[in-house]
Amino acid sequence: MLLIEAPSGLIFQQQCNGLECDVRSAEGFLIPIHSRPEMEDVYALFESGRVSREALKHALGELSVCLNDDWQAPWTSIELDEERFDQALEAWVPVRVGEMHAYLIWCNSD
Repeated sequence: MLLIEAPSGLIFQQQCNGLECDVRSAEGFLIPIHSRPEMEDVYALFESGRVSREALKHALGELSVCLNDDWQAPWTSIELDEERFDQALEAWVPVRVGEMHAYLIWCNSD
């Protein structure tokens, strides 16, 4: 799931950080990206405990999203937001989608 930060009046909370069970929240809207094979590298990275900036950038390398209802339109890359890398936790990864700030979120492993 992508949580795009935007003034929407909706605050989404996400349990994250594995067994630590932290909770993060952001205002915005959700874009479902479902269970995509490209996400497996991201999941595996956090499961291994070897998360680094470079490894996360590489794991996100092939991930993209369609931002409109024309599936034939060019898709937009989902890239690590390196300025917010220090916020990255399992199930809460700061990303950029074009010019938008967002979080890549999924079910926490606990």
